[in-house]
Amino acid sequence: MAGKAPFKVFLSSTFRDLRDEREIVWKAVDEVCYAIGMERFPADEKCSLEVCLENLEECNIYVGIIGSRYGSIIPEDQLRKVEGENAEKYRGLSFTHYEFRKAGELGIPRAVFIMSGEAADNRVVEFRKEIEASFSPNYFSSLNELKGRIEEFLREQIPKWVCKGKLGLPGFYGRGEVLGELYGRLTSETEVFRTVNVFGVGGIGKSALVEALLLLLAVRGYNVWEVRSVTGRETRFSVPPNYKSGVLQVPDVGGLAEVLGIREVKGNLVDFLLKWLDENRVVLFIDDFQKVEDNFKEFIKKASRVLECGKVLVASRGRAKGEYDFAKCLEGLDEAPCRELVVDELRNAGVLEPSRKIVDLIWEKTKGHPLAVKMIVQLVSRKVLSVERLKSFGSIGDVRNEDDVKDFISRVFLENVRDELGRKALMYLSVLADGFDLEILRAIFKKFGDDRESWDDETLLREFLSPLRPHIIDYNKEGAFFPFTFSHDMVKEAAFSTLDSGDVVEARKTILECLKGREAVAITDMEIVYQAERLLEIVKESREREQLFNDIVEYAGRISTAAYGMGLAFLSVNYGLRAFKAALKVDRPIEALRMAENVIYHAVGLQLTEIAKETSNALDSLYEKAVKMDESEARYQYAFAMLAWAIYQLRVLRETDTAEKILQKIKEDVIGGPRKRRIEPPLKWYNAYIRALQIEFTIALQRLGYEKAEVLLNEQEKLLNEFKKSIINEYGEQEYYSDMAELESTKADFMFGIGNLQEARQGFKNAIDCALKAGRRDRAAGYRTNLAFVGLLMAQNEGQFCEAVEEYKDKKLTLEDVVIESEDIETKSISNQFIALAFLAQNKLQEAVVKAEEAYKMSLIGGDPYLIAVASLRFECLKALKEGSLPENAFKGVLEKYAKLGIENIICPVIAVELTGFMLNKVDLTELIKVVREGLKKIKGKLRNKLLEEFMENLKAIKTFSKSVKFEGVVDASKLARFWLAKILALA
Repeated sequence: MAGKAPFKVFLSSTFRDLRDEREIVWKAVDEVCYAIGMERFPADEKCSLEVCLENLEECNIYVGIIGSRYGSIIPEDQLRKVEGENAEKYRGLSFTHYEFRKAGELGIPRAVFIMSGEAADNRVVEFRKEIEASFSPNYFSSLNELKGRIEEFLREQIPKWVCKGKLGLPGFYGRGEVLGELYGRLTSETEVFRTVNVFGVGGIGKSALVEALLLLLAVRGYNVWEVRSVTGRETRFSVPPNYKSGVLQVPDVGGLAEVLGIREVKGNLVDFLLKWLDENRVVLFIDDFQKVEDNFKEFIKKASRVLECGKVLVASRGRAKGEYDFAKCLEGLDEAPCRELVVDELRNAGVLEPSRKIVDLIWEKTKGHPLAVKMIVQLVSRKVLSVERLKSFGSIGDVRNEDDVKDFISRVFLENVRDELGRKALMYLSVLADGFDLEILRAIFKKFGDDRESWDDETLLREFLSPLRPHIIDYNKEGAFFPFTFSHDMVKEAAFSTLDSGDVVEARKTILECLKGREAVAITDMEIVYQAERLLEIVKESREREQLFNDIVEYAGRISTAAYGMGLAFLSVNYGLRAFKAALKVDRPIEALRMAENVIYHAVGLQLTEIAKETSNALDSLYEKAVKMDESEARYQYAFAMLAWAIYQLRVLRETDTAEKILQKIKEDVIGGPRKRRIEPPLKWYNAYIRALQIEFTIALQRLGYEKAEVLLNEQEKLLNEFKKSIINEYGEQEYYSDMAELESTKADFMFGIGNLQEARQGFKNAIDCALKAGRRDRAAGYRTNLAFVGLLMAQNEGQFCEAVEEYKDKKLTLEDVVIESEDIETKSISNQFIALAFLAQNKLQEAVVKAEEAYKMSLIGGDPYLIAVASLRFECLKALKEGSLPENAFKGVLEKYAKLGIENIICPVIAVELTGFMLNKVDLTELIKVVREGLKKIKGKLRNKLLEEFMENLKAIKTFSKSVKFEGVVDASKLARFWLAKILALA
């Protein structure tokens, strides 16, 4: 469950005099946990004190704000009703005082924030003394100070409370000392721990421990990424938005980058990824590391040397290979927490009053192994094992020994599933890479000739699977395609270990045939490829092997193509390579060419030069074979593969001349021009030729051939309209408008680049309209942010700044709509930033800061370093203006973010900072003009140069008290400065 940390915070204070303070604290708490206070108490017939106490008892943390008022005294009748004989103890107390004292008695961790200054009311003085006698409170003198202190306090104190056992985590037993040790090392300010390995036997609780640790680090403010080999988390507590998780579909560093949302790489992949972890202050956790560690040797080795802010944690069975800054071996639970786990598990299984004898026996048998506890509890609760049988069942020999634990889990598994065919079905299911559904289960029962093949879903669930949950089989109701999985790898391995080699082959073949007959879905295709590849390791017969290679060509190719369309570069390359190599094995050159294009095209953003070169080297020989089979199709696939190689030469290797030679050769000899087409049917020729024109356009731009670039854009538009009918007939009207939207966006970008804002604006409007006709509101949202950007730069008065973000209200595509509707966090952030700049121009600083702060937080979630730098700059400038002060070195960290990105041109950010200082009377006009003049000498790009020249003229006009300024009717210097700050921040 994602949302917030799983703690409820009770907010206590007087109300009327501390409204603003409560709001500040409420927002600060709500960033981290769930806030509870009188504002949100539901309507209830109970008395006020009873409602207060019930809400307090449900909370994990108490936060009090103490001002100058003591507050309302609790009525006598309410005290007697709630406290009975203890009423005298609380007589004369205010509600706030009562809540503070009661929280202490209930053992709830407390934090109190006291307003600085002398209190006139003696009751407040005495209350303060009671607080100060209990612990050290925090003091504040302003709302900003309170906000900072509450955020800092919660982020630092919650992890400490958890580690000390004062604050519990749902489903987390014992190991507070280990948790505290790991947390202390990772957050140490005196020692550096970049890489940490938590290891131990399977099922010992490594994942649960690290997930608790990750939660504390997320609360502390780190961005946390949990990466697993399968879906699902070990723990069930909720987590904040900066705690993310994903599944490692491709088990290498490239697959990791895909999970983290990295689509383009600059330079060495490992170096880029480690830099990304540092810049975004990410704690990365990779679970089941023993499965993938051979593919991460360089990554771990470099991480241990170079990380500064980022951290890498791995959990593995047995100590992970390589050097780690710290390694922790996890053993069984101590007796007390293990007994607590046993009791809770028995109660959850329906044994409401577990006997001490049963608890003792389970502790004795399992030696504190959490998975063993959960499995054996089910045998006891369902009376499969009586007390007498449990006594003789045998124990785990050494809880640190993997073989001893496996032996115990295997025996428990066999006891749980006594039905022979049912047990064999689970054995068959254990060969799966991921989960399963009822259709796969039925196919296995059909293989056995078992009547359960014909059972309906409800009966199969009730009679077969439900008795196995949750100790053998886990059920994910949250939309997983395969909703059933084994509860743990150890259980799956116990089932698999009982299969002989012949059964393994039959199990894989059964599952393969079942999945091949199903509708195309990525997760089933991945399972098919996995089973085919595992069978190739066993099967020797040539016809069977050929069929398996053909399966890989078809299904890996399907995954690669689907990933290609979704922009999942690493996935497309990985499965494309698998299909490419399989196609070579069975002599299918046309399929190999098709996959080669996927591989090379996506290798561009990832800079996988070795893979791209190796694949491109095979293209000519494949083409020679392919033309003998189907010349036109061979030309088509070869053209796209070679054009992808031209793009690689252009964008990665920076070999523009080589790219142009490849392009011209393919354009003339393989595709043919409009008068002599070499590919049939015409629509395939169009697809290849338009791709060639797009590459030629890019080359023209690189060589600053703007006239030629414009001619090529016009040729693309002419061709698109010429083939409009064919595109619609073949692919549908939406595909035509999708292509047109992309072309209009390219034209708009081109016009923007040459400084023609009016044409750029019209181009983005056309792109939006086409994207909406194509049913692609997601793309329309992206074009809408571009339109707003242009609108902000063109705006000449407050109304036009407003229009930049309010336009397209009739289509529900204002920037506010984009923020609400878009699923892309970066688009949301950019939209909020532009809304903030429009508010700035309209002198609505409060609204501007709120939007800029939202945008900055979104950028941190998105993780793109450039977006973070831009959002940070805009937020800090607006916050400084709102607060009316410019703290010393306020922008040092912001400008350092730009510098770390290696961006040469940081002139606009520097000018924005200086202009902010000017507006706050910290920088004089002469100094500002000097900075802008220096910037004009260095600035790159026609548009930036043009706008800065206009800005310079306006500054000179202000200096000479001239009224002939650029903006219509604007003679006020402060308004002029706001307008220009909005524009320059947009350019930054």
